[in-house]
Amino acid sequence: MFQLLRQSGASSNSSFTIATSFEYLQIVNGMLFKIFKEAYKTRGLLEDNNKWSLALEEASL
Repeated sequence: MFQLLRQSGASSNSSFTIATSFEYLQIVNGMLFKIFKEAYKTRGLLEDNNKWSLALEEASL
């Protein structure tokens, strides 16, 4: 665990975990994903493009 001092000058620290390997990035909730994209989707970091497609289609009407 590393500590990150907030740049805003606040006295409180934020804790976060950093990745130590590429395999670490593929593990989510104890499951090892073979494909990074699936791991990122599970973490909620990626969304599908359907939302954008629907928005563009709706805007063109």
